[in-house]
Amino acid sequence: MVSSAVIALSCLTVVLFPTFVPIIASQVALGVVQTAFSPTVAAISLGMVGHGLLARRIERNESFNHGGNMVAAVAAVFIGWYISYEGIFYFSILQCAAIIVATLMIKEKDIDHNLARSLEVNAEPRGPSRENVKRLFADRRVLHFTVAIGLWNVANGAMLPTLGQKLGITNVAHSALYLSLCIIIAQTVMVVVAPAAAARAAHGRKKLLLIAFVLMPVRALAFAFAQNRYLLISLQVVDGIGAGIYGVVLILMMSDLSYGTGYFNLLQGTVYAAVGLGVAASSVIAGYMIDRFGYTASFLTLAAIGAFATVYCWKALPESTPERPPRSTE
Repeated sequence: MVSSAVIALSCLTVVLFPTFVPIIASQVALGVVQTAFSPTVAAISLGMVGHGLLARRIERNESFNHGGNMVAAVAAVFIGWYISYEGIFYFSILQCAAIIVATLMIKEKDIDHNLARSLEVNAEPRGPSRENVKRLFADRRVLHFTVAIGLWNVANGAMLPTLGQKLGITNVAHSALYLSLCIIIAQTVMVVVAPAAAARAAHGRKKLLLIAFVLMPVRALAFAFAQNRYLLISLQVVDGIGAGIYGVVLILMMSDLSYGTGYFNLLQGTVYAAVGLGVAASSVIAGYMIDRFGYTASFLTLAAIGAFATVYCWKALPESTPERPPRSTE
């Protein structure tokens, strides 16, 4: 709720005080609180359903998440095109209010806080455990997983912004519309892919994750050489497939790797820190390559990083799927 309130205030700041310092301050605040959303939702989900039903719960979470993103993108296009760009920020404020109301409807007694930390079902309450922290980070699977996810985001982080710039070269007036279409297409595909990924996750997390990794360099290569804007936009279907799988498997593998330690949320923080560093590095690399060598070279560089990430995932990352799924709360 606090994060949603801060986001709403940040949006209001951008509308009412559209100068450099307030906007920078609002962006810093957004960067801080947005890091809380994904880990918190994952922890609450795990605490409500347990490990055994987590895949089904994440499937629903991701489907609603991507469906909401799609609706928000469509609404933003309509509001920005026919009303005003400021209206998009007011729409975001309304969404934050809806999130606060929905959060207040979650009952505290429905969350098992031991499970939310990735302890066993009906485990005795435990305080901080240095031994379990050591156990978690001594697991080399955790290191390889974190590195692999970081590399995936180095390849992926700047892909959509770079595509948006490429689409806007010949038609700046419609660049925002093209970018919105890219988002809508990808999010629509993710709504369909997320349930399929969750259904197949029990048969091997790594196999699914490899699909998301393989699609990354394929997409980058296509963006490098395709020139037709409609083809470029339609290639977002590939992004939808890869990101739809990634969103489901990421949380499931973090749950697998932290099971029994009580440090699911610490692992989430570690992995999402790698995600943030990867996205930042991606933007720097892509921006430099565009400035010096152009868009084709930028996409080829991202493709090369994506190919390296795929090989790393294939060779270094072991399977995390439990032989016997842990019991659920039911």
